[in-house]
Amino acid sequence: MSKYVLIHGHFYQPPRENPWNGKIPLQKSALPFHDWNERIHKECYEPNSRSRVLDSDGRILSLVNNYSYLSFNIGPTLMDWIRSHSPQTYTRIKEADYISTKKLNGHGNGIAQVYNHLIMPLASQRDQITQIEWGIADFEFHFHRKPEAMWLGETAINQEVAVNLMNSGIKYVILAPQQAAKVRPFDGEWNSVRADSIDTSKAYRVFDKDINGKMISEKYLDVLFYNGPLSTAVSFEGVLKNAQHFYDKIKSNFKKENDTPEIITIATDGESYGHHEPYGDMCLAYLFEKLLPENNIECVNGAWFLENHPPQDEVELTNTFAEGSAWSCAHGVGRWYRDCGCETGGEAHWNQKWRVPLRNGFNQLKDSLDDLFIKECLSLKVKHPWKLRNEYIQVMLGADSSEDWASGKVKKNRVSKLLSLLEMQKYAMYMFTSCGWFFNDIEGLEPLQNMQYAQMALDLAEGISPSFRGREDLMKVFGEICSNENKKSGVELFSQASKGDFKPEYLAVAPYLFDQEHNHSSFCVQSPPYSIEAELIQTQQHCQYWKIVLEHSETFNRSMVWVLTFGVNEPLLFCDNPIEIPKVLPETQKAQFQYFTKKCEGQPISLHDLWPEDLDQLMHGHIRGAFESLGQRILNFPEEQNFLLELVKQNDSPLPNTILAALRHSINAKVYTAANAFLADPDAIQLHSLILQVKNAEEYNVDLELPTIKIRFETEILKTISEITSDLQDQALEKIIYLIEATDALKIEIDKTEIENKAFSIFEQLKKSELSSLHAKFFTWLNFSLREINVC
Repeated sequence: MSKYVLIHGHFYQPPRENPWNGKIPLQKSALPFHDWNERIHKECYEPNSRSRVLDSDGRILSLVNNYSYLSFNIGPTLMDWIRSHSPQTYTRIKEADYISTKKLNGHGNGIAQVYNHLIMPLASQRDQITQIEWGIADFEFHFHRKPEAMWLGETAINQEVAVNLMNSGIKYVILAPQQAAKVRPFDGEWNSVRADSIDTSKAYRVFDKDINGKMISEKYLDVLFYNGPLSTAVSFEGVLKNAQHFYDKIKSNFKKENDTPEIITIATDGESYGHHEPYGDMCLAYLFEKLLPENNIECVNGAWFLENHPPQDEVELTNTFAEGSAWSCAHGVGRWYRDCGCETGGEAHWNQKWRVPLRNGFNQLKDSLDDLFIKECLSLKVKHPWKLRNEYIQVMLGADSSEDWASGKVKKNRVSKLLSLLEMQKYAMYMFTSCGWFFNDIEGLEPLQNMQYAQMALDLAEGISPSFRGREDLMKVFGEICSNENKKSGVELFSQASKGDFKPEYLAVAPYLFDQEHNHSSFCVQSPPYSIEAELIQTQQHCQYWKIVLEHSETFNRSMVWVLTFGVNEPLLFCDNPIEIPKVLPETQKAQFQYFTKKCEGQPISLHDLWPEDLDQLMHGHIRGAFESLGQRILNFPEEQNFLLELVKQNDSPLPNTILAALRHSINAKVYTAANAFLADPDAIQLHSLILQVKNAEEYNVDLELPTIKIRFETEILKTISEITSDLQDQALEKIIYLIEATDALKIEIDKTEIENKAFSIFEQLKKSELSSLHAKFFTWLNFSLREINVC
């Protein structure tokens, strides 16, 4: 076989977590999902791990793990999120890489990525090395093997980056065709090439040479250039709407008639397969399982192809000894530091002049942070600070305990300082994540996220050295920034992004003191990255006096604050020193708050000062409590008002809105109670009771509002299937059928994705013999194809 196809998916999301509490805030642009990670996972990352191949009736014939065919990289911060939030997807991605190593002579489909997707040619050499070393370590942690290739943020590269990759043992990269300037056969004549003239059906090699072309070492880096028009068609021209059309496009790009090895390389954002193009994963699955093998085209990865068909040509990269090039900027790497003309839309009068001061400000801050890092490492007697930073990835991954790891480097009383320095360096890297410059305005989610990382680095630096002046210098540069949408200054945006007016410890504690579940007695909670011990010292009238001890789980810094609370809806008052409580206080809550505000040098925090994600969590907790409380109070409303309801029915009259609202809530509460009872013991009796309550709701034309019940039914069905090893036993199957009938009665739409994933292997085993009618009912509900299967 001499015709090969390599389809690479660059799966990536920027880090989205709030650095002070580790939570991703509600992102309304991602609704109905909480945030963009959740949304794109549901639309893309999960489906590609178990993609559906359907029959002509739209029923499931097979499930395909696309990652076992795709060449892929998954950004380290995204992979960490998937590991935490979707263990099933994470496991299937790892399994896919393992399967590909068995199929392709030890070469896995997964490749590494520079750690947090910064633009490598714009980074210092030591930062480039750290990004590569962190990316390699992250890959080894997940896939238990060394990576053979590395994806570069925006494929940005120059000769310095290429040499750093060579020195780290990386064998090849995938680049855009416009990133090649000249090619030649080894020791042949150079020929200039353009994106539309380079032959992308073979591999090339970059040698370790100086600017005059003289060999420096024997090291080299191989390059696969992707097919530009075909990759563009996948990303932007709707090719993924039809697998046959996609195959025809691939086939038409093979040019050679003889047996000369030829590879078609396609590289796009992985999100094309399901997020940008809905159900694009299913197009891929059909292509991989049916069309390519039927037409003798082998799907391979880059490492396998390079082993079997090594390069015979050398390439010189575009602008190789200067700023370099990238796949998404026609102006070198200008998109990430100047108003080069590349953008994503917006109003006609908008510009990207804000990119220059954003880059300059962060560069200036990074230099100051680096100086502080070196100075403080010397005081700690750390001999190789940058090597130590490279090794810190093991702590970031959780492979090593941070305290144990640091204890082996410095004296025990200096552990906290060393960890603070390394966390400072981590966030100093994060603030250069490429997405911060990519879009059309500095008010977007991504630039503001990068500002949060800069603020976190500053917080750590000022904690290490109170005289550190990086903040003032940064604000001078940010004064040059003006946003497009609301004409905000960079200083204003920085404050908005970071809540810099409040200490992070205050914002970590505040939600618990506002929460009635915790604010009536002493408590201990784990609220990453803090462990919080709150001691209620004194209660006097409306006023409560608290002593709070916090320990940071990453730096082991301990801090202590004192807080006064004044009852519901009043602000909290935080102080860094103990407070004296007089024997006599003003009578009202508001007067007490005003009294202490004047007396203490404290900082008030109101509900609107909380982080949005904490406020959102607090609100939903109270909504659940209010729903349950109100439900209990008016549970018997229909029985108590039975005569009134009968009169209304007989008179065919509408109920007053207030009584109608009470009736709706009461009936919802009854259905909710019946559903919970059924879920606790799913049998025919409980199902009958639930159906009666649902019919009661229908009789009064009451819409059911049961958002949490839907999730509980999904969980219960999954749990029942997970307990089954190889067969659907009658008892388990009967329970599942009851659960299905209950969901039908409640008219709730179950997300069947993971249920189908779990049940398919059982279906594959059972369909070889006769299925019972109960089996058939279950598998039909799951939309599996029962064609040519006997049902008894």
